[in-house]
Amino acid sequence: MLHDQVGQLLDTPDNAASAADIAGWLSRREVRWQETDNPEGTKGALVVALKPRFNGKVLMPRDAEGGE
Repeated sequence: MLHDQVGQLLDTPDNAASAADIAGWLSRREVRWQETDNPEGTKGALVVALKPRFNGKVLMPRDAEGGE
């Protein structure tokens, strides 16, 4: 999925990004993670705060999920 998303980002009207183009772009990025007891809540807070480009998850308001 990430490969496809990066490919769409790098594609131009005249040229589709190659696997090497995508690998090169990804190799210049940094990935970090953090252990947590509440992965969904932590991800939700990060998505709201940072609005990551490649997030595939649509967050629902707590009320829509049946929560309080």
